[in-house]
Amino acid sequence: MKQKYYLFFIIIFIYSTYLHAGPIFKGTGISQLDNSQDPPLIFYPSNTKNQILFIDGYEIDASKSINIADDNGNYPIVIISHGTASSKLSHHNIASALAKYGYIVITLNHSKDNYKNQSSIENNNRLFTRVNDISDLIDSLSKSSWKDRIDLNNINFLGFSAGGSTGLFLAGGQFDIDNFIKYCQVYTTQNICLTINNIASALPNFMSIKPDDRIKSIILISPVSFFFSDLSLKKIKLPSIIIGGENDHEISAQRNFIDLYNKLNNKKNKLILIRNAGHFSFLPTCSEQFARNNPDLCIDSPYINRSVLTNQLVNQIHSFLLKNKL
Repeated sequence: MKQKYYLFFIIIFIYSTYLHAGPIFKGTGISQLDNSQDPPLIFYPSNTKNQILFIDGYEIDASKSINIADDNGNYPIVIISHGTASSKLSHHNIASALAKYGYIVITLNHSKDNYKNQSSIENNNRLFTRVNDISDLIDSLSKSSWKDRIDLNNINFLGFSAGGSTGLFLAGGQFDIDNFIKYCQVYTTQNICLTINNIASALPNFMSIKPDDRIKSIILISPVSFFFSDLSLKKIKLPSIIIGGENDHEISAQRNFIDLYNKLNNKKNKLILIRNAGHFSFLPTCSEQFARNNPDLCIDSPYINRSVLTNQLVNQIHSFLLKNKL
């Protein structure tokens, strides 16, 4: 049956600790997937304990040039899709932690929706280009130097915020202009609704989006989901886990997390709501430099500890992936 959890911060910790004692591997390595101009990053498991990397204001729990663990022939894949105007390092906390549980985690900068290039955001074409970015990335994996270390039959997707929308499109969700308009009539000041007057120009692209059946499960953190058609959501059969904060002030938790869970007509769904968590509580703990440059992304309830929350969520994600393993 479908699973639904309303969890206090301490309860999720006890529950997840009971499920899994801890990571499998000692460390996480980090490398580039290829030699392209803006290459995706690969986080991989290692039996060598890593140190901390400092990149672009992030303190990353991973090391370059350490060997991948040889315990398995290949590893399941998790592809991470960042939120609006973010980067391939925005979820390094989850990527590094999942690698220690035995996953190859791949992160990318979305081509026209990242911190350097936001050319597709104003007219919402980002929702179209993001899906293509992920499918193109999957296409490239069979030709990469990592092809013998990754399990191309076990590709999973994790998306945050607009990355959650990306995952739903990849799973077969379809855009519904009426749902978009109805939501934005209520939540007029939310950022995504400020572009509603430009949405018509993007409609042809939305209608041409194709799902990608190479993805075997979707993990959606603070997903923007209000504009998907109810019928298309009911048809999605992929296992999914939806994670959101009850105190999300960027989007409506009810309309984007709870309603999504209820519309997905699938017994392999799970919903976790975190009390006191906001939209950005699932991002990494902010370094001093990052907090100075991005203060709005670093504000949390005093009851939220991002490092602890990351460990709890990764344990839940690992349990979910194990349960739905091919």
